[in-house]
Amino acid sequence: MTTSELYAILCEMDSAVTQKLKCPIAIELTIPEDKLKKQEEWDYGLCSPFYETFNIPGVGYNIALSPSDHAHVGESWIYFSILQYKPIKIDANIKIEIKSANYISEKNFVFEDDYTELVKLCSTEELFDPEMRFIVDGKMKIKIDGFFTIEKEAEDDTLLQCDNFDTSLCLALWKQETKDFVIAAEGKEIDAHKWVLALRSPVFARMFESGMKEVKENKVIITDFSFNIVENAIKLCYHQSLVPHTTLDEKMKLLQFFDKYDIKPLKVR
Repeated sequence: MTTSELYAILCEMDSAVTQKLKCPIAIELTIPEDKLKKQEEWDYGLCSPFYETFNIPGVGYNIALSPSDHAHVGESWIYFSILQYKPIKIDANIKIEIKSANYISEKNFVFEDDYTELVKLCSTEELFDPEMRFIVDGKMKIKIDGFFTIEKEAEDDTLLQCDNFDTSLCLALWKQETKDFVIAAEGKEIDAHKWVLALRSPVFARMFESGMKEVKENKVIITDFSFNIVENAIKLCYHQSLVPHTTLDEKMKLLQFFDKYDIKPLKVR
């Protein structure tokens, strides 16, 4: 069976089946203390950029801090916002963390359009109280960790695309010892199938078509990511069950890896 024939089989989808897409999200927002104080009396907060989800097209998310919220005078609130090009139902599970203050808040929100959810942080007085440690060494660090889940009919190829990998096939492929390409990082190596990498990543696909040195040697060395991140990213190209747990920092690095290599959508049934 040729690669194109196998690709065609993998792309066949049952339009009656509802499937899930799951996308990790992560934000780290650092705010200097002087900016916090300047905006203490303003009626809007300090925002992160909008980040695009890597496998749910047309969806972005960000966070903002309002040191003294216009709707809750004397209180500091965190805003978590969704921006959608095409309205879909999104189940968002997020954890908000400020490590220096031992603050953790875990929330579940359901979005069906552009929307913002608010989470109370503390009073404005507590925010600037040195003993509360929201601000340390002249700055405040807020981390968001979590994932989005959406359900769509398989026939909606704008979201699911040609990516209907059967679980047993993926895991069987991963266990094969006859892989034909090596990815190295930090002096360690991981094996993979060229066609799997090409199917997931246009960057790898172009590499394999180019006749570059890496193609002739069937090996590429990655220097800007740790081996742990490279290994997890390659495993995710086969199936998400191969990487059941990741930390916030790992999620952020994986998102950077997916962005650099234009990794195709990773689907969770």
